[in-house]
Amino acid sequence: GDLDTCYTNWNAITTTTTTASSNSSCPSHKDCRFFLDERRRYTCVLEKVDLVLTSIGGVHDVGFSNSDVTRVYFIDSELANVPRAVFDSFANVEFLSVAESHLTVVNDDTFEVCGSKLKKLDACKNQITRIYETSLKKCSALEWLDLTGNQVEDLDRNLFQLDPTLQHVIFNRRLPDL
Repeated sequence: GDLDTCYTNWNAITTTTTTASSNSSCPSHKDCRFFLDERRRYTCVLEKVDLVLTSIGGVHDVGFSNSDVTRVYFIDSELANVPRAVFDSFANVEFLSVAESHLTVVNDDTFEVCGSKLKKLDACKNQITRIYETSLKKCSALEWLDLTGNQVEDLDRNLFQLDPTLQHVIFNRRLPDL
């Protein structure tokens, strides 16, 4: 049944570099911890996401909804790509942190979709070694990419030409946390 299909997909996920997409037969739901940060930005924290995330929920603060979320953080998670559920749930995300989530490469499969408002991507402290030239094309508003703590060996020189809004790629941030 569904459980057999789920285990079959799990084996495929763990034995290949192909990532699970949102139409996986292994649905995985996580609830956000919602809060207003110190600058009054409505934020979602997702914890312990394990490769597959197909839906996001949680109890909002009074007066807030998914459309108010502008920042999303993955904490203590393992990701093979950025789950489309983030952008399907939160259309107004401007900042996304996938720091310390075990990403190894940024390629065309990293983003199945990318919000039209995503300006900043924090990919610190992963194992990213390569960023392909067309890997950020779905992130049409991305201005800032933080790769601090990665061992990037190959950053395609066409990245800035293909992603004209990208202004900053940071390899060694010495500023306080965002």
